[in-house]
Amino acid sequence: MTSQRSTVVLPCAGAGTRLGLPFGKELLPLGPGSTPLDETLALLLPHATALRLVMVLGPGREATARHVIARTAAAGLPVAFTTQRPELAECTGAVLSAQPWFAERNIVLLPDQVLRFPVADLIGRALDALDDAPFCFLAARENDPARISRDGALLTTGGAPARLADYAEHPPLADAGRFNATWFGFAFRHDASEALSLVHRAVTGGPVTTADVAASPLAGCPVIETGPYLDLGTWPAVRARWTDHTEKEQEALL
Repeated sequence: MTSQRSTVVLPCAGAGTRLGLPFGKELLPLGPGSTPLDETLALLLPHATALRLVMVLGPGREATARHVIARTAAAGLPVAFTTQRPELAECTGAVLSAQPWFAERNIVLLPDQVLRFPVADLIGRALDALDDAPFCFLAARENDPARISRDGALLTTGGAPARLADYAEHPPLADAGRFNATWFGFAFRHDASEALSLVHRAVTGGPVTTADVAASPLAGCPVIETGPYLDLGTWPAVRARWTDHTEKEQEALL
């Protein structure tokens, strides 16, 4: 990572209607003293002196703001809060709403997605990948067509790191089999506006073809492996995370 602080953007402006919670799903209890937001912050705090955090909040997220301040103050991680511009939809619209805070290098994580297993220095590796590319994805290998069709789908090549060969958001189930990963987050340089615009167009349901990807800075960009993760936007995924936590507690007692 560079000597200048990099910016981390966490979109927390969604209504979270799928879970029907009276609070933001980033504060959903996962175990004693643990929430999805805590797990995201755990990835950042080891790099607190090299990062700054921008939270994009929606209405009624005061508890989220207090939670973040309480968890980050002692670590020395600077935090700013902003709101999502109404004309910019979805999580990528939240990212674009944070543009005044962009640094030379930036990383986006979704605080309702949690890793199932620890990953060494994920943040550092993602930001270092921007030495040679304007954009990179953080992603997990996936072979379930149903999940691929629900998520941001990637086709990656082999190698270390893997490279992006194609990308689509929510591809039709009939096409899902040609993809082999789903994205967990992404990182980008300040000069990567073309790549960021293409991802925003895809996330908001706009047309993005294989040819569009091939002609963009996304083509051949690094893909950093995260290992499996859960999107906690549905109750089956939440129950799976609760099961993971219970199993880890039982293993600790053995």
